[in-house]
Amino acid sequence: MITVEKYPHPMGDAFCCTASVRGCPEQERKCCGMKKQIQTPFWAGLAACALPLVAGLLAYGRLPGQMAVQWSGETGEVTSLMSKPWAVIAIPIVLMVMHWVVYATVHSMVLGPRLMGALREGLGWLIPLLSVAMYSVIFAANLTGRIQILVLLTGLVGLAVLIVAAHVAELPFGSRWGVQDRFSMSSEEDWTHIHMVTGGIWGLCGAAVMLGSWLSPLNAGRMLLWLVPMIVPGIYSHWMGRRMQQS
Repeated sequence: MITVEKYPHPMGDAFCCTASVRGCPEQERKCCGMKKQIQTPFWAGLAACALPLVAGLLAYGRLPGQMAVQWSGETGEVTSLMSKPWAVIAIPIVLMVMHWVVYATVHSMVLGPRLMGALREGLGWLIPLLSVAMYSVIFAANLTGRIQILVLLTGLVGLAVLIVAAHVAELPFGSRWGVQDRFSMSSEEDWTHIHMVTGGIWGLCGAAVMLGSWLSPLNAGRMLLWLVPMIVPGIYSHWMGRRMQQS
């Protein structure tokens, strides 16, 4: 007999299932797995909101005491300044809190499955998107003296890679979007292993692209080279498959 309880979870799904199982312990593992998977995008989004804080601290000595944070849309002149501690430390922390609030609010709503999925994907990444776009402009302008569109584009590419990485790490066994080779398809455990490795490496690549473009705005295009290590999980999985075949 299986008893499933539903209760609000601030960082998980609209509910977290806890199964009390008699003779069927795998159900409890599945429910716990769902909870962990649903949290992966939250932590990835929180990391994206925290990256401006990391970049700001690393470049703190190079940033002006009063940082430009707003410009005129017509003339491009600076219209608003903010003290460095506020721009580098306080605002990123506020954005991290906002991300938690938005994510928790969206995941506590109970709507239709399609609408719920769209809201989770859209609103769940809204604050990280605003954070990356805003600080791509702020860091470029304050470190080089002018807004660099390439830095903005590079930052958004890094965020896109981070978003994909967050979802790759939770792909269900046998998904057509996942790595399908001898090693990954040999068992659900190996599938989970290779996709967790893939998600981790891709997430680091996306973060490196964003951080690199912010810290060195004039070399933003070259920071896309950090995407090259994304092929490592595929090579690793192929190598593990060959070892499995030989053993």
